Amino acid sequence: MARLAENAALFVRLAREADVDTGDSHGTPVFPCIVGDSLKTLRLAEALFRRGESVDPILHPAVPEEMARLRLFVTRDPAGPAAGRVGARAPCSARPRAAS
Repeated sequence: MARLAENAALFVRLAREADVDTGDSHGTPVFPCIVGDSLKTLRLAEALFRRGESVDPILHPAVPEEMARLRLFVTRDPAGPAAGRVGARAPCSARPRAAS
């Protein structure tokens, strides 16, 4: 569990440094990437899927349109295309991160 918590904290920190809006997520390996537009969110999810990354798009009416998001999961042993490269692509940075 410690390794999972470390990976989640690292992923969220790197995402926020890349101006990805992760909401108030902390202490969990599941977090949002708030895009704020259902169509953009769906297009991002499809583009990431084509790159071998699986994310869940959460669209209006499940959430308000301005809260449309991708749901991301961090694992204990990161692997695959996204491992270690959060800031390299920052796919969710289409919307500026909310001020904390």
